[in-house]
Amino acid sequence: MNNGTKSSELSDALQGQCQTEDWAGVSSTLKSLALCFHNEKNFNDEMRCHILSFYLDMSGCYRQPFVNEETVGCMRDLRDLLELDKTNLSDMYYESIKALSLPSHSFTPTGCLRVLTYCVFGKSRKADKIMSYLQK
Repeated sequence: MNNGTKSSELSDALQGQCQTEDWAGVSSTLKSLALCFHNEKNFNDEMRCHILSFYLDMSGCYRQPFVNEETVGCMRDLRDLLELDKTNLSDMYYESIKALSLPSHSFTPTGCLRVLTYCVFGKSRKADKIMSYLQK
């Protein structure tokens, strides 16, 4: 199966998961879609998928909000590859999440961006401190 076919199948699955509010499935599918984009060397869309997955993992919609270290590692690699600074990352983040609507979220979009930025730019202790305040 080529990447185009796989991407199309994943996009269809993603749409169905969003309609049924299967947020854990959406996060997982976004990670798979990111891998397809990586193989196609479409690094901007790969980063967008990781941003959305991170946002969903932080939402608390389907379990306690958490930082997925694998996702953060991929985003760090992409940050370097795409030569993103904090402003570029922030712009990409807001472009990516603006159309995403969830029933509730543990953070404001800006709060989630703060945690994402701390993680991607190697300030995990600050992110951990913020996360420690969350209890569900």
